[in-house]
Amino acid sequence: VICVLRLLIISMDHAFVVTGPSGSGKSTVLERVARMVNLLNRPGVKLQPGDIIVTMHGPAAKTALTAPAFAKRFKDEANPNAELIKQLTAAGASVRLCGQSMVSAGFARDEINPDVKVDIAAITTMATYQLRGYAIIQD
Repeated sequence: VICVLRLLIISMDHAFVVTGPSGSGKSTVLERVARMVNLLNRPGVKLQPGDIIVTMHGPAAKTALTAPAFAKRFKDEANPNAELIKQLTAAGASVRLCGQSMVSAGFARDEINPDVKVDIAAITTMATYQLRGYAIIQD
């Protein structure tokens, strides 16, 4: 999971990068992004769309599956990240999935959470946002 975060408060752009597997549990990176959203959403501060961009790739791509697709692939378990993705997008975050990771994992587009946008590749997303002034923070 990669999170690109533009912090308007301190006039700096940030990106969180996670390349490790999320397992079938909750994504610690999405939880960390949620904590950052909570820290920034205080009186007088309103996050704008595009301030936070989360890109999932590699083994973390399973985080983007719909509940039925996740249950089918992981022994009837519920996707523990679905609600958090919904909350992040409601807060203005853009949650994205690397299309190359989606194909490589054998996931079909209709198996992806509708709150998640699919990009051609995480590498191009990362490069684009870095060129726009976002900084990458390794997790």
